Amino acid sequence: MWAKQKRKSGFTIVELLIVIVVIGILAAITIVSFNGVQAKAQNTASIDAASKYKRILMAYAAQNGQYPSGSQSVGYCLGTGYADLNNDSVGDCVYNGSGGYVSEDSTFSSALKSVASQPAVDVKLYSRTTDSAKVSGIRYDYGSDRTIDGKSNPFWIVYLLQGSSSKCGDGTVQISTWPAFVTNGGNPDVFGSSGVQCWLPLPSPN
Repeated sequence: MWAKQKRKSGFTIVELLIVIVVIGILAAITIVSFNGVQAKAQNTASIDAASKYKRILMAYAAQNGQYPSGSQSVGYCLGTGYADLNNDSVGDCVYNGSGGYVSEDSTFSSALKSVASQPAVDVKLYSRTTDSAKVSGIRYDYGSDRTIDGKSNPFWIVYLLQGSSSKCGDGTVQISTWPAFVTNGGNPDVFGSSGVQCWLPLPSPN
């Protein structure tokens, strides 16, 4: 009588391939989920930093009757660590695509530090292919032509969030037709395909 042959243990090639494919799918799902959680956490931190800068700027204005000034008229980068976009050894948070820059400014930064320490800023750079503009981080922004619901509002804090469908924080407004902003019914300022530019109005210091 023939002895029964024992079946060899182990995986077949097909079984191994199936296991590898399943592991790859699970790894991809985990990475995508982690990146989403990480982006949300960073966006929350950016919204919080922008709110803190608003309080710092308003405190400075309350003490001095005006917002701090420096070497530019259009605004200043808030925080540090920005890329030098125009090779002048100074960090830049805006390149408007046609030769205009918004940069870090030591005089402006020192003025804010006299009120409180500056919170950290996410300086991830966002690009817009339609006009080659590049923007990052958080900035103090000035524009005499800006309005909200038809009323003049030249002073702003502007910041970037990851994800073109991200929601800006409390107190922000949306664009109706540039440079007119509205408290409701406007459109988010989607910057490129991966970010949203958020506009947080500052009150007049006068």
